[in-house]
Amino acid sequence: MCPAVVFALVLTLVPRIHGVVDGRAAAIAKIKPLGGFVLSGILRAGTSVVLVSLNNKQITDKTLALLKALPDSTDLSLADSSITSKGLAHLKNLKHLKRLHLAAPGVDYAGLEALKGHQ
Repeated sequence: MCPAVVFALVLTLVPRIHGVVDGRAAAIAKIKPLGGFVLSGILRAGTSVVLVSLNNKQITDKTLALLKALPDSTDLSLADSSITSKGLAHLKNLKHLKRLHLAAPGVDYAGLEALKGHQ
């Protein structure tokens, strides 16, 4: 079976296998109407990946509070959003975050201090 097909199947089945419903499902349901999406899967090496895309002007600091229900996020994209420096405090709980794409005019250098020390 093609690796892309296997990955697609995993993306579809992982939430069902793990029984993830409660807060995570509610957060995803609120993110979708804003044009965002969440993909999760397991790579061939057994590494879990959770990609959260919030690339839309409708994404605000309040939206970032939803990330509390997605603490296993590994990749986060916040391009073309309306977040401010204050909203970056919501990223502190994302202990597995490996990649952040941030392009938001409301974020300044002071706001980036909230991410200082994040590994």
